[in-house]
Amino acid sequence: MSTDQVTLDEESGLRSAPLLAGYEGLLLPAAVLLDNVRSMYNVGAFFRAADGVGLQKLYLCGITAHPPKKAISKTALGAEETVAWEHDWNAIETAERLHHSGFQIAAIETSSHSIDLFQWQPKFPVCVAFGHEVAIP
Repeated sequence: MSTDQVTLDEESGLRSAPLLAGYEGLLLPAAVLLDNVRSMYNVGAFFRAADGVGLQKLYLCGITAHPPKKAISKTALGAEETVAWEHDWNAIETAERLHHSGFQIAAIETSSHSIDLFQWQPKFPVCVAFGHEVAIP
């Protein structure tokens, strides 16, 4: 989807895309960045979730697979056709570009230093980053 199809309501700050399913075309001022996610089924699941909540865009980085791929389509159930996405090999550059355009960047991780997800108060627009699925001991 091209960005010229997305419009911004200056008063509410909400973006809308008339061709997207969801809450009458409303898009959340939020994005997800996937970095080196190896499972195409997980990528497809992110497409489905993004479609369901009206996510603004998916940023697929590194070795994260991108459409068209049969395994992504199997779990995305068509969402890969309606959710805006782009691929870039460098997740750091993508995150920096988003940050410079006004996005708060938040990384999801399991760590004793992490902020509890239920206590986190995001500042919109926000980009939530997820990394690969392998835990390093």
